[in-house]
Parts: sequence; C-alpha cells; structure tokens
Amino acid sequence: MKRDIGLVWLKGHLYGVLYLAVIVGVIPFLLKGLDRYLPLALPGLLRDAGVVVFLAGLALDYWCLWLFITRGRGTAFPLDPPHALVVNGPYRYVRNPIVIGMFAMILGEALYFTSSVVLVYTVGGIVAYHFYLVYVEEPELKGRFGTPYEAYEMAVPRWIPRLRGP
Repeated sequence: MKRDIGLVWLKGHLYGVLYLAVIVGVIPFLLKGLDRYLPLALPGLLRDAGVVVFLAGLALDYWCLWLFITRGRGTAFPLDPPHALVVNGPYRYVRNPIVIGMFAMILGEALYFTSSVVLVYTVGGIVAYHFYLVYVEEPELKGRFGTPYEAYEMAVPRWIPRLRGP
C-alpha cells in the first residue's frame, strides 16, 4: 500500500507535538508545583545537566519519529502505527529509543526544575511503560510483524542499548 509521505509527515508531527506537549510539557509543569509537599530537594547544580539531558532526549525522540515516518510509513500514534518494522538508526541498538528519549526529556525537566515530584513521575512512568511494553505493545508487534519482529526482539535489547550494531 502506497502512502502519501506528506500526509504521514503531517500526522506524525502533529501527534508527536501533541503527545509530548501533554506528557513532557503539561504534566511535569503541573507536578512541579507539588514540590512543596515533598520534603526532598534536588541540588541546583543539576539544572545545567537537565538542559543537556532534555535536549538529548528531544533529539533522540525526533530521530525516532522521523524514522517511523520515512522508514515505517506511519507514526508513533497507536491508530496509525508504522506499516514496516523500523530497525534502523537507534533501533539497531535498543528496541525502545523513542521511549528512552521521552523519559530523558522528563528527567531533564526534573533536574532543571530541581523537582523531586517530577523525578518521581519519571520513575513511575518508566515502570508503568515497562509493563505496557511487555503486556500490550510487544505482543501487538509480534502479531503485526511476526517472525521479523521476533528475530529483532531476540537480537536487540529492550532498554539498555548495546554498544555495537548487529
């Protein structure tokens, strides 16, 4: 099935911006206001590191989004997922780089805002997303892509990137 790359590009970017605006923008912004109720404080020296971590996560997320659009001919949106299995770029080293990028951005915000509540949100989100991946997304990918995904799953780690390609 041939897809109009312009439409896929538009939908992919629209979904990416909206999703990240809520998960990375609105929720952490609201949560950082709760820091007064959690007596933990992160050192202010972490602010500069937070900017670097955030920007690295943003770059990784955009790279993955671009690969979904150009190689997978789909988006990160569950109702319009990639039609081809994407195993290029950062996907050669780890199966979930787009998720790693998203949580890097949130961690960067926690460090920048010196927010212990946003840090807890980051850790809780990672745990919740892990279970979503294991029990929902990975079985769906196995069903959609079959043997090629199973081979990919066996060759590439879920979370900790390997240091060399296949």
